[in-house]
Amino acid sequence: MLRVDVFTKLLKKRKRSEKDNMEGSISSSSVSSFRWNIHSSSIKVACLTGDEFRSAAESSAACFTCNRLTVLFSKPMALEELFICTKLWHTYSDPERVILGCQRSLENLNLDYIDLYLIHSPLAAQASDDTLYPKTKDGKPAYSDVDYVCTWIAMEELAKKRLCKSIGISNFNKKQVQRVLDNGRIVPQNHQIEHHPYLTQKELTKFCAANKITITAFAPLGSPNRPWAGKDTPKILLSDPKAKKKLCMSSFIIYFFFLVLDIAKKHDKSPAQVLLRYQIELGHATVPNAGRSEQFLIENINIFDFCLHPDEIAALNSLNADMRYFKFTGAAGHPHHPFETK
Repeated sequence: MLRVDVFTKLLKKRKRSEKDNMEGSISSSSVSSFRWNIHSSSIKVACLTGDEFRSAAESSAACFTCNRLTVLFSKPMALEELFICTKLWHTYSDPERVILGCQRSLENLNLDYIDLYLIHSPLAAQASDDTLYPKTKDGKPAYSDVDYVCTWIAMEELAKKRLCKSIGISNFNKKQVQRVLDNGRIVPQNHQIEHHPYLTQKELTKFCAANKITITAFAPLGSPNRPWAGKDTPKILLSDPKAKKKLCMSSFIIYFFFLVLDIAKKHDKSPAQVLLRYQIELGHATVPNAGRSEQFLIENINIFDFCLHPDEIAALNSLNADMRYFKFTGAAGHPHHPFETK
C-alpha cells in the first residue's frame, strides 16, 4: 500500500478516441483538485479518483463524474506509474451488481483494471443505474438490506478476475470489519476512514494494524469545505475542541489552544502540512482536498522534508474528542449504519 494517495477532481473529459494515447502515457492536461508525491522509488504518484464519487453519504456532499482520467504532469508518465483507486457506489452493493459497478468505473476511466477498489460504505441502497440516491415514493432514502459481507464476497470475485489488483473497504466500524474477516477469504488491503486529531479512532486503527489492513485517512484537515459546514467553521484544525468547555457566555471568550499552529511555526510549515505529516507519521495514507488551488496542491506535496517529534505526535493525539464530521445522517436508521451500531 502506498503511503500517500491523491484525490483528483477532474475537469477535462477525454474522448474515447484518445484511449490509445492514454494507455501509452499520460501527459500534461488538466487537473483541478490535488495530487501529491508518494514515498516510493517505483511509483511516482498515487491517484485516487472517483466514478460518480461522493465524498460522504450526506446528499449535500459534492458529486462529480470522472468520465476520463486526466492528470497534470510536467512530463509524460506511463499508466503503470499511477496508482488508481475508486469505490463501489451504494447502489451497486447487491452481489449480482458489484461487477456492473466495477465495469462502469473501468469504462469511465478507460482502464483494464483498478489498483485499489473499495466498498464505499456498508450502507447499501436500492439498485439504480440512474441516480446516486434512490428514494421511496414518499421521498425518503431507499435503503437495501443487502449484507455488506455478501458485497465483499462479490468483491473478491473481482480480484480473482483481475479487474482490480487490491480490494478494500471504507467507513466500516470494528465489528463490521471483523465480520468481513470472519466470512471472507481475502483480507481487505485498505480501510479508508475519517481520521484527524479530533477523531483518532485509536481502537479501530489498532485493530486494522493487527490484521494487516492499511489505513487511508480522509478529511485529515477536518474537511472545512464540506457543504454542510457552518459559517463559523475554522479553515483548519487549529484549536482543542475540548476548549469549548471553557466558553464564558458572559464575555463570549473561547480559550483556543493553537497547538497545531505552534508546531507549524517550529518546523516552518503550514498547519495543513503539520496535519498531513501527522498522518504519515502514523503510517497512514491520506487524501486531503486542496480545492482548485495550485498553491495548496503544492503545499500538500511538500511534507516529506520534516518529521514530527514524538512529543508533538502525542500532543496531537491528545486532542481526540471523538468529533466526527461525516456522520452519514442521511442514512439514519439504515440496518448497517456504521456509527449507530458499534
